Amino acid sequence: MIQAIGVVDFHYKPMRTTKYKENVTKRLNAKTNKFDDSFEVITISEPYDMDGDIYVRVSCSFTIYMYEKAYIRNPEEYVGSVFPTLKERITPNIIATKVYSLTKRR
Repeated sequence: MIQAIGVVDFHYKPMRTTKYKENVTKRLNAKTNKFDDSFEVITISEPYDMDGDIYVRVSCSFTIYMYEKAYIRNPEEYVGSVFPTLKERITPNIIATKVYSLTKRR
């Protein structure tokens, strides 16, 4: 497995407009999957209109795990896999990713 650590910014549609920060934080921090990924909210913007719906911009740290690929030998080559992996596991509304670390886990 390849472990990727970094920060991701994305648009998120909150389920409530009151106490939206607590709601969004609780939902993201509680996200689980078979890979044992973890997400921790750093900041949440004020609500704004995007295409007629209310969204917030969320910045959160992440630790995700990706399967190794036989044709990739160096962990740094997985940097291009982080964005699509986060897009699958969090939301398709990703704005930007910053990868700080890519390591091979045994």
